[in-house]
Amino acid sequence: MSLPPKIEQWVSAGVIPQRLLLTGNNNTWEIALEIAARIQSTTVEQIQAGLHADTLVLTDDGVFKIGDNKESDPKTIRGMIRWAHQKPIAPWRIIIFENFERVFHSAIQATLKLLEEPPTRTIFILTTENPYRLLDTILSRVTLVRLPRNNEDFEIKEDIQQFLNGSDLLVKFMKIEALDKETRGGEKIDRTPIIEWLDTCIAHARSLRNLRHTLELLLDARNAIEGNMNIRFTLERLALHLTSKY
Repeated sequence: MSLPPKIEQWVSAGVIPQRLLLTGNNNTWEIALEIAARIQSTTVEQIQAGLHADTLVLTDDGVFKIGDNKESDPKTIRGMIRWAHQKPIAPWRIIIFENFERVFHSAIQATLKLLEEPPTRTIFILTTENPYRLLDTILSRVTLVRLPRNNEDFEIKEDIQQFLNGSDLLVKFMKIEALDKETRGGEKIDRTPIIEWLDTCIAHARSLRNLRHTLELLLDARNAIEGNMNIRFTLERLALHLTSKY
């Protein structure tokens, strides 16, 4: 499979980040395997089957054993740390984690030091469905790559950025007025346009560093509207909270 342009440039130039976190679409695991195969000059099938001596694949199927401290087994915490520090035959040792956010908390803590100071010739490729479930200490040490959904580039909308990060409350209330009118076209209130608009706002908050502080408020508003809370009240409360955080 083809790699996203940014990752393709890294792999082709041999400058892949040592701690890479992939998120954003349903192909993150396949892309992680392809990256490893390209770096190790082998096939995805060899990587996935665990047949490449310098590539460790930790799938989300419960095989990562938290309490077992056998250093001889790389799928235990101590074993993985020992394995990562061994000299590779290939140019790199690569550790791939599937759904890293679902690794037990104790395992994340145990691997934190390894991520803080990775061995010189070791690369971590992590995948996650939700990077915000990871510790801030993890996120601050990885290179986060958000993969576009459906092979489309993420479109940044200036009006949404202004709503989320602007200080003009009047502008926010005018937007809410327009959204509220969209819900009243039929006999029943249609919440779909509001949910879709909030989903777009949430996508911006997840993708743009300067908007991440708005994510929790947006998720709360979306849950409230899905729970049949009054739309205008919920959005105006959201606008007030956003403005107070500006």
